[in-house]
Amino acid sequence: MADSSLIPTELYETMAQKPKTILWELQPHSRGKHMVLQCYLKGWLRIVGTGGTNLQIIDGFAGPGEYLDGTAGSPILVHNEVMSAPAPRNGRRIFVLCVEEDSERVAHLQARLATLYPTLPLHVRSTVVQGKFTDLTSLPRIASGQLAPSFTMVDPFGVSQTPMVVLEQLLRNKSSEVYVSLMADHAARFCKDPDWDVRLTALYGTEQWRQYQDVGDHELRRHGLVTLYEAQLRRHGAAYVVSFHLYHGRIYKYSIVFGTSHPLGCGLMKTCIWNALGSDEFIASRVDPGQLAFDLDLPLSARRPEQELGLHLRATFRGQSILVDELDAWMHTDVHIYAPKHLRGALRLLEAEGVITVIAPSERRRRKLSYPELQGYKVAFTP
Repeated sequence: MADSSLIPTELYETMAQKPKTILWELQPHSRGKHMVLQCYLKGWLRIVGTGGTNLQIIDGFAGPGEYLDGTAGSPILVHNEVMSAPAPRNGRRIFVLCVEEDSERVAHLQARLATLYPTLPLHVRSTVVQGKFTDLTSLPRIASGQLAPSFTMVDPFGVSQTPMVVLEQLLRNKSSEVYVSLMADHAARFCKDPDWDVRLTALYGTEQWRQYQDVGDHELRRHGLVTLYEAQLRRHGAAYVVSFHLYHGRIYKYSIVFGTSHPLGCGLMKTCIWNALGSDEFIASRVDPGQLAFDLDLPLSARRPEQELGLHLRATFRGQSILVDELDAWMHTDVHIYAPKHLRGALRLLEAEGVITVIAPSERRRRKLSYPELQGYKVAFTP
């Protein structure tokens, strides 16, 4: 894998700058970010929309809405998912707020949305405003902790525009989620530069990033800085954190770090990451790099998630008996990267190998290699 420390400083700084034109080229790795975003919003709108509350989606760095080749950017993708989702129950509404600092991009996005959606359904409210991401903290509902269940996309250029204090303010609101692009390579490359002290401290909300300044290996330094960011999101309000990395070929670009207060959101995000893994442009990460002895750089065709999860289940629950419902709940946590859909396949493999036995309630009859929910079935792992 290419080491970004070998990239000349002047080229690296150019890569980190904002585009100077209204539109710019779509980078291949960005498709991975958008694939996961669309998958997640589709599920989130249907799950949260049944709760009888208003919903809020915020694109904190909206851009012009499209790329040079006409491919839709995140604001258009968000609107597409909102328009195709069922209306929330009880007459509630979906609010979409797009924030963009550049006035020309704001105008372009407004014109593009007006062309695509000249009229909106009664349950959809869409607003495009010129401003900075940090301006969100001045919005009354966010500042007071009364924001509706929300999903905020945070996709900056560089590391100086997304201070942790703003994410904390968002996560302080009940049922608030953030989907953050973390330029960890920038942080890993320049963490010894005194000129970056202020921006990195604001990014992390702590000076603990300094502990990685003396880590000699660039990739280990970058991994440590991603792990610290995950920990900081937890400290500032996220109950569950999941991340994945975006690559162009074998070259790391940046990481996406997702924080949520609800296990269903965590499980859904992991499912969307796995659904998109076949692109080979990005890979999933995990909380603990020593958790499994599997190379996460492997393409999807070489991955065996049910087998990998089976080994993890054996190590975690050896000698224990646990309800199927408790295993389902565990699959929605962030202590591993595997998705809820992998559990049944892993259990079938383990049962076939004699590693587990299934204990059914006395009045129940079980179909072989099935693991019913909400019926009191237990899985017993051999010592």
